[in-house]
Amino acid sequence: MVIENYPLQTYVSALVFSPTQSLVRGQFRREEPRWLAINQIVDTEWSACLTTLDGHDSAVRSVAWSPDGTRIASASWDGTVKIWDPVTSQCETTLQQDDYDLILCVAWSTDGTRLASVSHNNTVRIWDPMTGRCEAARTEPNYRSCRLRSVSWSPDGALLALASIGYNVKIWDFVVDRYKILRGHSKEVQCVAWSADGSRLASASVDESIRIWDPETCQCEAVLRGHSESVASVAWSTDGTRIASASSDTTVKVWDPITSQCTLTLHGHDSAVNSVAWSTDGRKIASASRDRTIRIWDLVAGQCEATLHGHGLTVYSVAWSADGTRLASSSSDNTVKVWVPMSSPYRAALDGHSKRVRYVNWSRDGNRLASASEDETIRIWDPTTGQCKAILQEDDTVNVVTQWSTDDTRLASASDDRIMQIWNPITGECEMTLGGHLDSVDSLAWSTDDTLLASASNDRTTNDTTIKIWDLATGECKHTLNGHSDPVWLVAWSIDSTRLASVASVGRDNVIIWDPVTGQCMSRLTVPDCTSLEFDSYQPDWLHTNAGTLDLGTLTEAGVSIVPSHPSNPLLRAPGYEIDASWAWIRYRGENLIWLPPDYRSEASAVFGEKVAIGCRSGRVLILRFSPRD
Repeated sequence: MVIENYPLQTYVSALVFSPTQSLVRGQFRREEPRWLAINQIVDTEWSACLTTLDGHDSAVRSVAWSPDGTRIASASWDGTVKIWDPVTSQCETTLQQDDYDLILCVAWSTDGTRLASVSHNNTVRIWDPMTGRCEAARTEPNYRSCRLRSVSWSPDGALLALASIGYNVKIWDFVVDRYKILRGHSKEVQCVAWSADGSRLASASVDESIRIWDPETCQCEAVLRGHSESVASVAWSTDGTRIASASSDTTVKVWDPITSQCTLTLHGHDSAVNSVAWSTDGRKIASASRDRTIRIWDLVAGQCEATLHGHGLTVYSVAWSADGTRLASSSSDNTVKVWVPMSSPYRAALDGHSKRVRYVNWSRDGNRLASASEDETIRIWDPTTGQCKAILQEDDTVNVVTQWSTDDTRLASASDDRIMQIWNPITGECEMTLGGHLDSVDSLAWSTDDTLLASASNDRTTNDTTIKIWDLATGECKHTLNGHSDPVWLVAWSIDSTRLASVASVGRDNVIIWDPVTGQCMSRLTVPDCTSLEFDSYQPDWLHTNAGTLDLGTLTEAGVSIVPSHPSNPLLRAPGYEIDASWAWIRYRGENLIWLPPDYRSEASAVFGEKVAIGCRSGRVLILRFSPRD
């Protein structure tokens, strides 16, 4: 556990990341670390998120409360089901499959003594949540007519209903190992749900309909139509008088199962709605969406009363506790969150990006920070004041990498539509657009005099990944460099711009030195496990890598030797501040310094001296400034 192994670091994190107006922050304000300053990114008050359950290694597809509200079960693509204590936030039990296959759905029996799960390889398992033992399992043949998606217990705990992408609903009596098959949908079935009395079963399908079945006779009693795209989730109200559905058409609908009429349509989500759940009193509905939010709907007013932000990626599942006071959600960001939806809605203190930040990097002088987000904007920040100085916007594109020019007067960006742009970071105007790659651009590098730009992409010409050199005076591509057979991670210019180096992800001859004037390959080198690459700031022959330094001036047909401990290699020096590989810690000289809560973790980070910038999945940009150390 983090708090047991690093108590002082956790204490500092609690002081730094607690809301500014919270009792904790107020009582211990005098003990806040004076060697750290943080931009006003934390909320003034606690958000509706009560806790984040962090432990899965992949997307969490399903979440369910135990009937007594004392435990939460979560199913993940990492092949595990975890059982959590929502009070302590600790994982009590991990249910591990022998085959480690992706788990799609989990459900509690009504008495809370068993759990059912469905995995990607068509296996249904029944677990004892106390012992973690699998009590029963059945695997269906892995072909289209039997592939399973969802599971739901009958109220008496005797049957399991299963949704199949083979257009069928199956009811499994696992005691006698016998199936009933309900046929009627014309496309994949995505979700099934029993009414509270067990007399009816509802199913949701890609065919844009909901069907209501008599589980005894296997007959379809009603078909509910009204969604314009696939229906992902369906749920009964506690009294059985209404049905709620969630659809890829971005709406939630409420239905009368007797008349088959839609009585209410709820609009508000910006993307597909993946899950819907009723509160116990039937007055509210919670919905989870691909837009990364959870919405709480007041059915009397017919309006959204709260929007819960906090997940960094798609929210797959949502579930109310039995007493209706808490809400659990699961997401593709690998976490489960527990919410108190009656509290004040989540709000960010910094008015910035509205979606995940994909990339951040500092200007050469460290006075500005650029952040690229999935909200299709790039923002330029003043790291001292925390103010956004400019917004660079291009419709319908998500920028995945940015790079400042050496004089900091221009910013280059590459988007997922294979287009690169040159921006004026002061005015926010696009000065030039470059196009020619056939796939996404993953790395950019300016020449020392800022007249040329190198870009590396995964597009392939004659089975080679391509690098292009652009003339920024004309906007023309001067050279297309073919030579790597694997994706190129980085490109770097020598200090005199007479050489360009590129490194591929794996393989022999993974480093290539190019002549940028002729576009010809000058040499191929094999540098094992090379993940970092830069030329020396003074000596153009020295190429520094994380494996050592290469003196290109001594290059022969036999290659060049790697000096593991070259004194000028900045990549081999003891690092100052850095983010560790798990993104959970800020480290200093290899030692854990500050633990980052899950909401502040991201692969988008950049360090400039004593300043650390983190682009969060929520859209926040976090800037921490440390005091100089000896």
